[in-house]
Amino acid sequence: MIEYSVVHIYTQEAKPKFVGCGALVDGGFIATCRHVWQDAGGGAAGEVRVKFPRYKDDQGVSIFASASLADACAGHPDKDPDLVLLRPKQVPPSAMPLSIARAAPFEEGEGFVIAWLPSKSQEVRVEGNLSHHVGLDGRREFSHANQKKYWLERGSSGSPVFLKGGQQLAGLASLAEQGDEPQTSNLHEAFVVPGTVIWKFVERAVAALIARDAAVPVERFDSLLKFLGEEGVSAHDLPERLEAAIAAMRAHADERPAVSSRGYDVSGTIQAARDAVGNLNTAAALELLKAKRAEISDVRKDAITREVALLREQAVVRRLAKTDPGNAGWRRDLAVSYERLGAISLRQGKPYEAKSAYQGALEFYEALILRNPGDALSRLNSVVPLGVWRTSIRKALAVILKRLWRCCDPVPTPVISMR
Repeated sequence: MIEYSVVHIYTQEAKPKFVGCGALVDGGFIATCRHVWQDAGGGAAGEVRVKFPRYKDDQGVSIFASASLADACAGHPDKDPDLVLLRPKQVPPSAMPLSIARAAPFEEGEGFVIAWLPSKSQEVRVEGNLSHHVGLDGRREFSHANQKKYWLERGSSGSPVFLKGGQQLAGLASLAEQGDEPQTSNLHEAFVVPGTVIWKFVERAVAALIARDAAVPVERFDSLLKFLGEEGVSAHDLPERLEAAIAAMRAHADERPAVSSRGYDVSGTIQAARDAVGNLNTAAALELLKAKRAEISDVRKDAITREVALLREQAVVRRLAKTDPGNAGWRRDLAVSYERLGAISLRQGKPYEAKSAYQGALEFYEALILRNPGDALSRLNSVVPLGVWRTSIRKALAVILKRLWRCCDPVPTPVISMR
């Protein structure tokens, strides 16, 4: 049950003093407020004392343990959240950590706080509403309209917050407006560190442990953590998934790429990318591969540009064949050149140039077929299969017509004047 996750925070003194609350969360951490940690002397002593109030030892005494700082939850671009993660030296064997909300729908709406009231020495359930609005400091508003019921007070900070009917930690009570007397004041407004913020730091704390063992910066796991987060992997399962990913990356890095005979030094780039993957730097590997692809694409574009220039010049020269109407060989070569020029222009995204080239091919093929209807050689080297030409001249010209229609819409249909 969710109330079994509540933890009380004390000072590390001969006579421990109660300071605030916290929650045992996924990953074995205790999430509490930064100011609770500091007020308990954690910043100076390095440790605080924690109590699991619902768990007893064999003598029926509440279980206490020391807890040290696991993550200071720093690094926010505007202001560090009122949050720290602690690592307890001992956790009751039957303790069930809370899963943490990872999306806004699981941390806004009607909810409640399981709060400890020092003035009453009592744990109470304070109901209210978690606003959809998140303030500039990253906290979500929690309002409580019933002045006849208990409200949060000093010592309630760090108490876990849940949605009605929910099992996930929606946040931690961080700041409560109390007025002069918390239990009699008409002002019942508080602010909550959202579960989504808590999860971000729990995830990073787990990944940091794996990164330390792998001897790499934790930032190398950013893209992988995003993917695993989308899959909903829990903090409990996260180490196993990260370790499996590391093993797979390093195994892939050990594979030697096949040597390419096509140039461009592709195998060298692949090897460099695999070396980066072996260092768990997938971002660097992707940049290397992207840059090589861009380089090859530029080379191919240059080659196509050169081919187009040659075909254009060839078409201009061969146009002189029109002065010799009986030269079927020249006309066939011209038709094929126009066809290829059309195909290249179409690949380059230039439909109107392709249209012009295909219309030129149609003109020459039509003239050839009218002059030499039985000459199969007049269709050799065409992009239309020779079998199609032999089966039906009209079918073959229809293939070229379809290519023409792909260039732009609408396109006037050329007249095929043959019988």
